[in-house]
Amino acid sequence: MINYNNFIRALIIKNKDIVTAIVFMAIIAYVLPYYTVGGQGANAPSDGQSVGGGGAGGGGGGAGVTGVPIHVVQRTVFQRPYELLPCTQSVVELKKDLIPTTDFPSLVNETVSKFKVTVLNVYNTPDYKAMLLAEGDEKKVLQDPHFLPASATCGEMILELLPSLVPVTNIYDVANQVVSTYHVKVVDVYNMTDYKAIVILAEPDNAITKDSRFINYNQNNTLSSNYTGSGELDLSSGHIAAPAPVLKEETLPDSIKRTFTTEDLKGNAKSNFSKGVDADIAILDTGIDLNHPDLNVYRNVSFIPGGKTGDDDNGHGTHVAGIAAAKDNGKGVIGAAPGARLWSVKVCDKAGECKVSDMIKGIEYITQHADEIDVVNISVETPLSPALNRAISASVKAGVTYVVAAGNYGHDASTTSPASDPDVMTVSAIADSDGKCGGTGPALKAHNVTDDSFAHFSNFGPSVAIAAPGVDILSTYLKGGYAIDSGTSMAAPSVAGAAALIKAGDPNMSPEGVKKALLGTGSTPLTPCEGGPQGYFTGDPDQYKEPLLFRKLGAK
Repeated sequence: MINYNNFIRALIIKNKDIVTAIVFMAIIAYVLPYYTVGGQGANAPSDGQSVGGGGAGGGGGGAGVTGVPIHVVQRTVFQRPYELLPCTQSVVELKKDLIPTTDFPSLVNETVSKFKVTVLNVYNTPDYKAMLLAEGDEKKVLQDPHFLPASATCGEMILELLPSLVPVTNIYDVANQVVSTYHVKVVDVYNMTDYKAIVILAEPDNAITKDSRFINYNQNNTLSSNYTGSGELDLSSGHIAAPAPVLKEETLPDSIKRTFTTEDLKGNAKSNFSKGVDADIAILDTGIDLNHPDLNVYRNVSFIPGGKTGDDDNGHGTHVAGIAAAKDNGKGVIGAAPGARLWSVKVCDKAGECKVSDMIKGIEYITQHADEIDVVNISVETPLSPALNRAISASVKAGVTYVVAAGNYGHDASTTSPASDPDVMTVSAIADSDGKCGGTGPALKAHNVTDDSFAHFSNFGPSVAIAAPGVDILSTYLKGGYAIDSGTSMAAPSVAGAAALIKAGDPNMSPEGVKKALLGTGSTPLTPCEGGPQGYFTGDPDQYKEPLLFRKLGAK
């Protein structure tokens, strides 16, 4: 049988922190061959056009070698990475047309009194006026029509005066001058006898990096590993010489932060999930780890020859299941529909190969339980199969909502199944590294993508209905563990979980109604980024600008 594979970079990270796991992934990508678990990578050679089988669509592109195993190693990282500094999105600027006529100190005082916010710094120059607020306070202040949000910044830059200028320069005057000239945000001033410097929120492309008053790191880059010209760019903090912390508390993955309101995932709203979402999600995949403590596996069945249960012997299906519905139990991770009942419908074998005939058997089983199953996730891609598409369409007609991965070839999804079926919700993948819009998070180096951009491996085209995060996604894995993986396989279950939430609120809603509801609340190119999760992405390779998943749980 012809193999249609894509690679999976999955590293078990049970009792390891997320950042450590990402470093492990980079190491594995460098020293070990790719593990071929599912739909063929974007750069892998095609083996033909047979519709005999597809792969569990696990990872984005890469030239995987069929049959070459890889050992997943669990060990302490020798060089523990530094923690990234948080991005700052709490600067608000006075509108330009109001600058000449506004008494800014008085406006600042009025703003503090009216909105009960904390002002960390005020920038009051003749042609630029702004406030640096405590994180989160900008949402309150931006209700005032006087203000606009400033661009988000990640990290800091330290600008040191040339030694020759230190004895004769008032550093506070310099701080005021650079705010007026370059519109940077000064957060600290150092005024010592032999050392004077200012700290600004990082803007490495700002013209201030060419200001001749400051030490130019390009002229002697041994002073810093991160230099921008004038100024040292610091993107991470230091740490004490101690072991990496273990995952002691429940983690909210960035893929969930990016697609649901913060209010819905914290406090009293979040507590509503502790008993589990009242909905049923079928995972048509390699199975699910039946004993995983973070998953509510309700039913399981296998359509693999010789398979007696729906237990997972690959890992892909368990990872997908956690993204959709990991419990809100104070441990591990949280899924999009926490604690929803999971049906493990095993149609892919240990190697991640999925025969179309076995998939249709699984769809038949699901349709027989259409009065119980609300949503189906299929993170599998095969060559175009009208038979598979028609089977799914029949199941949709029976009232079951289907969410499927777009596939990882980096081409038009209309040439594959089930992504080409017009009755399903086909999901493309984006990269998100900080759970926020704006593209200011760190780059995801394992896949050479930037924050809030279209994943290069993702299929696209008119068949795609919606997008969701699918790069470096943290979720459940085999033997009760956790892993990071990438692919449109990881994007689809976020949408499946969101669909399950809708069905929990309105069990009688049709698949078309669920689709309309999700597309109606998604972020579009016209959606403004206001510092939170709601906002669009860059790099969509076609003219069909599918919405990015965003769900307010109160919205029906």
